[in-house]
Amino acid sequence: MELRQIQQEKFSKEQKAVCFAIIMITFVSAIFGSAMNLLVPIMGKDFNVSASVVGWIMTSFTITVALLSIPFGRLADMVGKKRVFVPGILIFSVFSLMPVFVQSFTVMLVFRVLQAIGGAMFFSTTTAIIANVFPEGERGKAVGLMIASMYVGLTIGPIGAGAMNYYFGWRSVFIITFALSAIAFVMALQKIPKDSGILQKFSLNIFKDIIYIVKLFAGNFVYAALNMTILIASGIGYGMVYLMSLYLQVVMGLPSQTAGFVLIAQSIFMTVISPFAGRLSDRVSPFKLIVIGISICFIGIGFGAFINVNFPLWLVIAALSISGIGFGLFTPPNTIAAMSCVEAKDYGTASAVLVTMRYFGYSLTIAVTSIVAGIYMGNVPLAYAETNVLIATIRTSFIVFLMLCLCGVLLAVRCNMIKNKQKTTA
Repeated sequence: MELRQIQQEKFSKEQKAVCFAIIMITFVSAIFGSAMNLLVPIMGKDFNVSASVVGWIMTSFTITVALLSIPFGRLADMVGKKRVFVPGILIFSVFSLMPVFVQSFTVMLVFRVLQAIGGAMFFSTTTAIIANVFPEGERGKAVGLMIASMYVGLTIGPIGAGAMNYYFGWRSVFIITFALSAIAFVMALQKIPKDSGILQKFSLNIFKDIIYIVKLFAGNFVYAALNMTILIASGIGYGMVYLMSLYLQVVMGLPSQTAGFVLIAQSIFMTVISPFAGRLSDRVSPFKLIVIGISICFIGIGFGAFINVNFPLWLVIAALSISGIGFGLFTPPNTIAAMSCVEAKDYGTASAVLVTMRYFGYSLTIAVTSIVAGIYMGNVPLAYAETNVLIATIRTSFIVFLMLCLCGVLLAVRCNMIKNKQKTTA
């Protein structure tokens, strides 16, 4: 089975099989990512490292994915999406198991980097595979389902991780991740089709590839701005869950499984809204949805700027819920709009750029949080931080996130204005 056959004959069964395989690995990686948000404070205590250092458990992964996604995306355009996607799942699976045996924080970081290499390989090609298999009229629905599966994973992750940590310890989460990603590997190996007729000449000229990427951005403000908004939105959404996890477990003293139930408020709304937003993007301008979505995110993030020691639990849930609605409404249209700005031969690279922006956003917010934590708490481990100091750290981080989100709103508004002007003059 080849991509060209699917596109010409429109085999709905094959399209569904491809979508299901991609949904599976997206689901697994989302579960693991959200679980790590919950487990970082616990792992920091186990390894006896400070608040400013423990963030590297997340940052080492996100930076690696951000740096390698575009090279792997370019490679996928040259040698085929499946040849990058499937081995990536295998690498991710193997190095999800290795941390089970780790006793050193440094070794943990090494395995996280190796795990991230596999993640970069399949993250950078998922959207490109969907863009090749599904025509534009059906692409929004497919992207919406993929993103919904990610949010389902984000919903289940904190609950499952909290319960497993409570009964079996944090290492058990890595064992489950290995098992699920191994199943995803088998599915992808069987279901993902080989590329045909859309490959580019293989080249290892790094300078030429850099120029190639720059040209995708140069002279196309809308494409560049869409990537910047995904960087901002993904980062602040990721950072918000991380900060709320700290507040719930360290300040409020909730056990990990209870905190997990609270944190799913955001991902529940993202799960419900994203398929609707994807389908709606096939009918109306995605740029309008992007503006509405990121504006709602701004409101949700704003709650965190007022957090204090007496901040009620219902306000935490409200902040997570409102931001979840915003992110669910924002992400599918943003992905669809960005992919529509490039030609089919560049889908692999464009997909990888989106992943790079997303993970640079993750890295940025974790870096911001770690820097702020270092300023307020120094080398004091999270478990021993004074409550008022931790509150100041969380509140200051939210204020920075709020300013970043405002920049995202302005970029989204500008993109919508440009597109409206283009329609008027067309």
